[in-house]
Amino acid sequence: MFTKPRFRWLVSLIMGGILLVLALMGGNWGTDFSVSANGIQVDNPYISYVVPSVIKVGSPDTVVIIGGSNFGDMDDTRVRITGGVLDEMLEPKYIAKTGLSINITNTLMVEPITYVLTVFRSEPNHHTVPTIPIWPGVDLPSNPVNLTVYEPIPVYLPIIKR
Repeated sequence: MFTKPRFRWLVSLIMGGILLVLALMGGNWGTDFSVSANGIQVDNPYISYVVPSVIKVGSPDTVVIIGGSNFGDMDDTRVRITGGVLDEMLEPKYIAKTGLSINITNTLMVEPITYVLTVFRSEPNHHTVPTIPIWPGVDLPSNPVNLTVYEPIPVYLPIIKR
């Protein structure tokens, strides 16, 4: 039978092991949220995928789908695209809580470049549309993801003589 000190020691050992496993697994640990003025927790948008994530140079206008979570609606959500000298907010064509779509015009696909996409949602109490400059604490950012415009490299097969 366990005595009280042994039982406490065993429980402490088990709890320490659980905390060690959680620490080794990593994770957000609750760092991707902000608290609004009324004290309600507001989660930042999160991008889990972009389709397509690569576009060929010279392509026509392309609709890009951004999937994730915590997106707002047409009145409080925009997508910031940056790369080279470009830094602008794009209005989504369609938006839902778990995804949105934007139009990438052919003028942005004339040379190889990697753009960075970030979804911004305004905090619910402010009833504003995210703009540049970004207002910290008001415009909540997602994680940034890349959208690559590439130029295919032709591959020539050598001619082999017999």
